[in-house]
Amino acid sequence: MNTTGRAPGFLTKSELQEFHTGTAAHAYRTFGCHALPGTTGHRFAVWAPHAQRVALVGDFNGWDAENAPMALVDNGGVWEAELPEL
Repeated sequence: MNTTGRAPGFLTKSELQEFHTGTAAHAYRTFGCHALPGTTGHRFAVWAPHAQRVALVGDFNGWDAENAPMALVDNGGVWEAELPEL
């Protein structure tokens, strides 16, 4: 667990429910890119409800979408990934 009380890289059921019901006043704390405390890792969460696939690409992985795919968290289109070294 990290300082947010969740396992790194995983959104809580409460966070997902608040987001989907429109009551997530602090969604910026959950979505986007966030450093994992005490590591060089980062976690990413995005909402892409019509996407069939989402990946993180950049100089860090040679722009290879196969190298850092994101996982679909729920049927509401929330995707997330964790990169331990970035």
